[in-house]
Amino acid sequence: MRSKSTMHRNLIGIRVLVTAGLLAWILSGCGGAPAEKEHIVEPILEIKHSNFSGINDIKIDREGRIVITDRVKEKIYVFDAGGNLVLEFGEVGSAPGQFNRPFGVAINSKNEIVVTDRKNTRVQVFDTKGELVDYFGSRGISKNQFIDPQGIAVDAEDNLYVLDADECVIKVFDPEFQYLRSFGKKGSGPGEFNKPKTLIMDAEGNLWVADQGNFRVQKLDTDGKWLLSIGSRGHQPGMFFAEIEGIAVDPERRIFAVDEGAGKIQIFDAAGMFLFAFGIQGGAAGMFSSPDGAVIDARSNRLYVVDEGNHRIQVFDLADVWRAKASGL
Repeated sequence: MRSKSTMHRNLIGIRVLVTAGLLAWILSGCGGAPAEKEHIVEPILEIKHSNFSGINDIKIDREGRIVITDRVKEKIYVFDAGGNLVLEFGEVGSAPGQFNRPFGVAINSKNEIVVTDRKNTRVQVFDTKGELVDYFGSRGISKNQFIDPQGIAVDAEDNLYVLDADECVIKVFDPEFQYLRSFGKKGSGPGEFNKPKTLIMDAEGNLWVADQGNFRVQKLDTDGKWLLSIGSRGHQPGMFFAEIEGIAVDPERRIFAVDEGAGKIQIFDAAGMFLFAFGIQGGAAGMFSSPDGAVIDARSNRLYVVDEGNHRIQVFDLADVWRAKASGL
């Protein structure tokens, strides 16, 4: 007959095995396919500033400068390619040139900085020195009004595409801020949105939307015709379980989607097939905490990611990303 101590040890062993098995089951996607291996790519540069607080969107201007919005500090920061601060402007308020939650940013053909001033429900345009050039918009649902302007993009003719997250529409304006058209509505079908946030335009003139509430990224033409959807809700590679933030597209038409909830960047080919992901939650180099906006500078082959929770911008050489994918490290 076994002693009580022997039986106790056996029970402890069983509990350990059950706990380990349960943990493995959770990590594998709750009984689904095995979870993807986590990859970390070392950044080539980290851009930091003592005032970073709510950094959000990022773009590269025509001089190679890095333009960043900070919705908490109510500022726009501009850095050179080496990560040195060369300009900052903005303050809280509702007067022209002031901000109340600056959000999306785009660069037009004149190298002007175009910003959605979210709580002031308007769009403001600044020159390369941070001086106000013009602005338009007010609160409402009329053609030249907004409820919650967030993402913004500019095409080759300097037409503006403004994503109103509350109305779930994209409004289009000419360079003189005259209303041209709008498209989109609340829903889950192709070309419909639920809690949309980020809006960018790729080199081919197509629009990409982070359709957060539908756990997907959508591709549209400039008339609003649906072209492609990427992602669905879930934990597996190519799926999104929490907020999709920044979107970037490289010269090979590969899509980089910032998966904030997972603290990683998911990469898809032009047809929307999952290719690779890198990054995990954390504060070390190559890790992320609430990552947000992203942009690719084709000239330098660099990916810039707003690592909001760590109060920094991480800069990656895309050659390092593809080496990590090829090596399987």
